[in-house]
Amino acid sequence: MSFTPCLSLAEVYGPQVIYLIRSSWRQYDFLRRGDESIRDGFTGVLLPIIGEGTPLCSAGTYRPDGLELLRVAGVAVPEQPILYRGAEDYAATLSTLVQSGTTLAIQHVYPPDEIPAEAYWIPPTLLSDLNDKANLTRFVPPECCPPRRVVPIETATGLRLGPGETLVIKGSTPRSTGAGGAVVMARTDQQLRSLPTRLAGCGQVVVEEYQPFVRTMCVTWAATTEGDIHYVGSADQVVDEDGAFHGSWMGPSLGAPEAAVGLGRAIMTAAVELGYVGFAGFDMGVLPDGAILVFDLNFRLCSSTPALLCLPLLEERHPEGYLARLANFRSQRPYQEMCRSALEAVSRGILLPISSFDPALAGWPDRLPSLRGLVVGRDRAETEARCEAMRLAGFEFS
Repeated sequence: MSFTPCLSLAEVYGPQVIYLIRSSWRQYDFLRRGDESIRDGFTGVLLPIIGEGTPLCSAGTYRPDGLELLRVAGVAVPEQPILYRGAEDYAATLSTLVQSGTTLAIQHVYPPDEIPAEAYWIPPTLLSDLNDKANLTRFVPPECCPPRRVVPIETATGLRLGPGETLVIKGSTPRSTGAGGAVVMARTDQQLRSLPTRLAGCGQVVVEEYQPFVRTMCVTWAATTEGDIHYVGSADQVVDEDGAFHGSWMGPSLGAPEAAVGLGRAIMTAAVELGYVGFAGFDMGVLPDGAILVFDLNFRLCSSTPALLCLPLLEERHPEGYLARLANFRSQRPYQEMCRSALEAVSRGILLPISSFDPALAGWPDRLPSLRGLVVGRDRAETEARCEAMRLAGFEFS
């Protein structure tokens, strides 16, 4: 019997909506720039959480060996996703969907000539307003946010840092942001001078005081077409000193504090009143004194969302408790060998796969195959040891 997620995309949006997670190939966003193949690989996370709906995924994510990993793990996958191979095929597929009048659940705003506003399930203007970093205090009480101000980018460029001072500069834009792509951790005046280049196109920026958080979380929610609001769960973020995201920790011992859940519900309720339907992840930090601040709102499917939706499977198999590390692995081995090696870890319950990616089938023959999933142990030490064992077996954290 296959496991289904605690809340599928079809249950949130309805079964007739086509869900696409990829941003435009035209780089119409402020996501952290990188290898375009990574964006294709990420489309595979839709497969285990779509339910009765239809996802638009890269063909490289729908391979027999990778699907076998999901089946062995007990995860159900759709039988007929819409698949694309490369940029031209993706554009042609979008054009066909738009011309047929299909409603698209889109989480990254596209150029208007690529996807018209009438094709969006949620209006692109609402998506932009909800995700604009300058609008945080429209949804969160100022006292629950880090001290911040919105200024012209020229004003921020001219600031001077005091000894040991760090400012967090965030671009204000109607385009999509994510993975720290619109964030500059400014520790030097030179980094401030680079803002016009780093955040080109942003007329305004948020200047935020750096906070000594002891823990940061993505507290995740969903709002259905019926207006019901669901608390999905929380994941502790793994973030480097420049604000880039590198995975998550999650498990029964890492639930969000009650105050964080209360804040999240209020934010989601305000968004629903504006007409929002879908998933959202709110980035919150815990200060040394226990106070909680909200520092970013992401009205989209976040990196940790698919894993959180699959956690009931781990809860069923590990009633004594567990701690899981969400990670993306790349392998020097060919795709089929990678999957064969991963199958042992899946069979032993060490790895819960979320998606896999064969770049060669997706038009990226010079890229490494990848595997995304949860490494599971009884506690942090055991999970970290199992992550290291996977690294030694040829799986590299990416």
